[in-house]
Amino acid sequence: MLKTYKRYLREVSKQIPSFWPEKQAFLANLKHDVVDYIASHPNADGAALSAHFGSPKEIGFSFLAELSYEQIQKRISNSRKIVTTIVVIGTIVLLMISAALIGMIIYNCSQVNGYYTTIIQ
Repeated sequence: MLKTYKRYLREVSKQIPSFWPEKQAFLANLKHDVVDYIASHPNADGAALSAHFGSPKEIGFSFLAELSYEQIQKRISNSRKIVTTIVVIGTIVLLMISAALIGMIIYNCSQVNGYYTTIIQ
């Protein structure tokens, strides 16, 4: 039974995006309810949990349906800002590396005319 309810809660957790701070409280309440149900129905399996509480996908949809439009919009906006920042920083780093490589190539071509030179004394 222990594995059954843990597997069920893990599947529910997969259906809820991880960047919601409300997720942990929601899963804690659900875990409490599932443990109470298992205590009163010791032979309950995954199908019985899905029949009583709903499938993990249904629970994920209901969690998202309870959120307000403003909450969802704020999270999406924050995610876009993070992705945009990462892309801009990555582009800047790539440009800096490219500039350094081009500078090294130009220096080598202008100083040694494309050849390595050894000075013998």
